[in-house]
Amino acid sequence: GDSGGATDDRLTFGAGTDLSIYHDGSNSYISNGTNNLIIKDTTGDDTKGVYIQSSLISFQDETTNEQIAKFTGDGSVELYYNNTKRFETLNGGTKVYGNLTFADDLNTIRLNDNYKILLGTSQDLKLYHDGSNSLVNADGTGNLIIQGANDIILRPADGEVGIDINANGAVELYYDNTKMFETRSGASAVVNGDLYLDSDSHN
Repeated sequence: GDSGGATDDRLTFGAGTDLSIYHDGSNSYISNGTNNLIIKDTTGDDTKGVYIQSSLISFQDETTNEQIAKFTGDGSVELYYNNTKRFETLNGGTKVYGNLTFADDLNTIRLNDNYKILLGTSQDLKLYHDGSNSLVNADGTGNLIIQGANDIILRPADGEVGIDINANGAVELYYDNTKMFETRSGASAVVNGDLYLDSDSHN
């Protein structure tokens, strides 16, 4: 029957009854009181393991088993959402099926030096830090295009502007946060200050 206390209507194991299995009228429990709770598969078959499933009864009164988690001997751990695999451990790392969302306060991806974020089927774009410099390396197919809905600003330091590409407007070049060159409509440009040529032969 339903367990009404620490010793009532329970299956107990161990000299100190450290492991017990029972139902309290609302929930079912496997309760461990000492050291670790180990669930072991001893088949020796790396295609088999420990499965956690949920049984659903359809409108035709047919029972179907949905996967929640799979733990395979000498193999992967798989986690499911509504019977769809979302996470899997691999020999060389992990694999996420779908989007990866961060829920902590930092919301960051952290990688050490020379660990890369690889984008594209052929890993055409690489983002990483080599210990000395930060690199955006587009060494694959096509061009490297930086596109924005508004202005694109390149900053050599915090609070300073190096290049300002205005949407539907001028391109501005700066020296020590002071604008020195600006393109304008009508195939013209403005130089703020002197314009020096590298040879007297230039007009």
